[in-house]
Amino acid sequence: MIGRARISLIVAAVLALLTPPALAQTGTVRLGTEGAYAPYTFLRDGRLVGFDIDLGDAICRRAELSCEWVIHDWDTIIDGLLNDQYDAIMAGMANTAERRRLVSFSIGYEPGNSAAVYVGKHPEIRLETAVIAVQGNTIQENHIRNLDLNVALFATMQDAIDAVRDGRADLVFGAEALLENAVFTSKGALTVVAREIVDAGAASIAFRKSDRKLRELFDTIIEDMQADGSLQELRQKWFSVKKDT
Repeated sequence: MIGRARISLIVAAVLALLTPPALAQTGTVRLGTEGAYAPYTFLRDGRLVGFDIDLGDAICRRAELSCEWVIHDWDTIIDGLLNDQYDAIMAGMANTAERRRLVSFSIGYEPGNSAAVYVGKHPEIRLETAVIAVQGNTIQENHIRNLDLNVALFATMQDAIDAVRDGRADLVFGAEALLENAVFTSKGALTVVAREIVDAGAASIAFRKSDRKLRELFDTIIEDMQADGSLQELRQKWFSVKKDT
């Protein structure tokens, strides 16, 4: 572990050098998130919860900073960062080459999950004839576009899942952790129909390229949480046991 003394020194350096005015002036870091991507970030009874929310709050506590969460639509969430609507993105975002052209990423806080699943109401549905719901601007959309399937795009994963429930789509395609949780909480209404391997980078925090010091601060704290076991405790909480969202 790196220790609180070193973290305090890093925080002082960050506050002295950082460009985000809200952080420099108030000690508040604004974290952009989608709020519709369980178990990473979602709303429960109107309150943001999830793996990313717990992790972001823990990072802020260790850095002795205040966290302010900003909910933003996924399809323009990077634009919001570049337009200074928040200082970093924590939304289960995979570190990909395409995104690295626009932003810089922290070290990974959750290993890249290449497993994706198709979920529907019954297991006999054929991919070749199905209408498949998928969230737009995701690595899953990029993957399925290359398979010559009938794709219907939705703004959020919850919208895509609801389309299957309502009969507007036959299947929903997405990350295994998210959709297996949806199957678990559906009480038998949904089932996994098929599986795919998707090229996915580690889940990481996105920053403006100019905010190198802030990224380095977050990297340092993530490394510390990996070393002391607290990051693994969060993984156990949100991924090892299916959560009723």
